[in-house]
Amino acid sequence: MAWDPARDDWRTFRIDRVEGAPVNGAHFAPRPAPGGGDPGAYVSGTLAVAIQAEDARVVLHKPIDVMSPRIPPAAARLQPIDESRCLVRCPAHQLDWLVYWLMSLDVEFEVLGPPALKQRLRSAGERLARAVAASA
Repeated sequence: MAWDPARDDWRTFRIDRVEGAPVNGAHFAPRPAPGGGDPGAYVSGTLAVAIQAEDARVVLHKPIDVMSPRIPPAAARLQPIDESRCLVRCPAHQLDWLVYWLMSLDVEFEVLGPPALKQRLRSAGERLARAVAASA
């Protein structure tokens, strides 16, 4: 993260897009970092997923402190519900990916919405049940 004089604001920059050789030159005026002085919190907040009009809402049956290291802010937002559960909210525009992702978490969960996600999970469950029955 750095102060961008062209925009007169703080910004985050991808290291793979930084070009040119470093140049010694004019000094800068130090200023307090955004995010309460915590650069890590600021960068995480700028990378956090933006929830769209329709988002997926899923209750995970694990506490937020267990799930937050496994779910980056760029993928979803987590909110505590109680000591043993948390709510995950994420964009619902790629439901097939979301079905796979939820299953890969290996955590009990309840889908609150959208209904299309519930249907995709139901279809995936039926397909898995047929695959298991066929191989028995």
